[in-house]
Amino acid sequence: MAKEIKSYIKEHNLESGDKLPTVSEWMEILRVGRSTLREGVKKLETEGVVEVKNGKGIYVKKDKAFSIYTSFHVTDGAKHLMEILEVRTALEEKAVKLAAKHATEEQLEEMQFYLDKYVKYRKSKEFVKASEADSNFHRVIYKASNNHILYEIITTIHEELYVLWESPFGKEQLYDESYPYHLKLLEGLREKDKDKSISAFQALIDSVRKNILKLNKE
Repeated sequence: MAKEIKSYIKEHNLESGDKLPTVSEWMEILRVGRSTLREGVKKLETEGVVEVKNGKGIYVKKDKAFSIYTSFHVTDGAKHLMEILEVRTALEEKAVKLAAKHATEEQLEEMQFYLDKYVKYRKSKEFVKASEADSNFHRVIYKASNNHILYEIITTIHEELYVLWESPFGKEQLYDESYPYHLKLLEGLREKDKDKSISAFQALIDSVRKNILKLNKE
């Protein structure tokens, strides 16, 4: 749903502050149910693309200040993924540190929601949806940092950073070994334990890094 709404914004040349169709209109346009649409809109809210104003409707929130060009024809997939991982690590580790202090109960529950979704989609072999759930888990962490500048920087480039992560090298198992560290990370955030949260995040990143190298050798 998120991609379709983004395409609509682009095709209609909508700008910041422009009003989008109502929920009922979107349901008719996209032929989807309310819950499916709500999930798509929520994702776009997290990305900072749209803003839902109670009693008024859905509005375009902002245009991206800049965009990273990510090629789908990289010659060295592993090297490209490692570079993406380095950028993500630098930004997200700071967000994790701040989220350990500022995360609200509602945000923590939202993180749990996306981890549960991840498990559900992995079991049903819906790998793209599982990747989106993982991505959304991390987006909530950015928001929980309570640093608006950091949040805007990360969300601006977030989609580009994750573009190759949906199924790198066609290896859907890339995420599995890092899942337990997601749980430990969330546990650390719930306890507002900065050191525990950072340690879990670093273990998560290290797990992904090792898998990239391992899968590249297969």
